[in-house]
Amino acid sequence: MKVLLLIRNRGKKEIKSIRVADQLYNVKNIPSDYGTLRPTKISRTGDNVTLIWDIPSLIGKEERILSYRVNVGIKNKMMLPRAMVRYRV
Repeated sequence: MKVLLLIRNRGKKEIKSIRVADQLYNVKNIPSDYGTLRPTKISRTGDNVTLIWDIPSLIGKEERILSYRVNVGIKNKMMLPRAMVRYRV
């Protein structure tokens, strides 16, 4: 499964110190095959994996796409929780 995260600055002002955190539940393998930007930190707790990206800044109207590939064995329906973003203006 390939996961894409679109990070977009909708405003005109620059935003700084952006941290994107994405959590995966019940994953046997750590994600691989990262796109343009590799995560700065990967933490694993049991079968749960947290990926964290630190982006220094985004100017107005700029966007970035974060992507990764993960192998999952899906028995039932699977829903991914939303990624969390924190930033400073």
